[in-house]
Amino acid sequence: METFNIEKLTVRQLDFLAYNQDCIIGKLLPSDGKTRGVLPEKLQGGWVPRWVGTTTKSDRGTLIILPGDDRTRDIVYHSTIRKVKGMGLGYDEAKQIAKSKVRFKYEIINAMVDYLKANKPVLDDALMYLATEVVPYESWIGLWSDILPESAKGFDQARMMALATGITDIKKKLAGVNNEFATTSISK
Repeated sequence: METFNIEKLTVRQLDFLAYNQDCIIGKLLPSDGKTRGVLPEKLQGGWVPRWVGTTTKSDRGTLIILPGDDRTRDIVYHSTIRKVKGMGLGYDEAKQIAKSKVRFKYEIINAMVDYLKANKPVLDDALMYLATEVVPYESWIGLWSDILPESAKGFDQARMMALATGITDIKKKLAGVNNEFATTSISK
């Protein structure tokens, strides 16, 4: 049973989905009566299809496209900058998020923006502590959960660690700090 006919999408259609819909082709729900099926290794224009958010059952997941070459990486980079600027951050912050190699970036991007917009030194310190210290996650979340932005409150430990690492790295780069052991809080 076909799901999204992804092989039939043109380069222009794939580029549009990447730029305007965060590389999401569609979601598959059990109620759809469809299954994931087999994806081609590569699509037209350099895009690579992937299922994410899947379970062992074949009737769940989100079909996305990932950049597979310099042209498609450039599209995603500029799309991310546009999205982040549209969420209220400046070009420099948007560029750092777009360049970030943090794990789960597109799942945590709203929280990244919320943290940078909040510009609270106590949040910087909390994230830096989580990113650089060996601390039990349960202890950390118990201590800091009341100051977390809503967009981060449902994160599991892996996503919260990715957020802490990403924000700490972005803050250092925005401050012009290249030392990985630097611990500078930034306040405007």
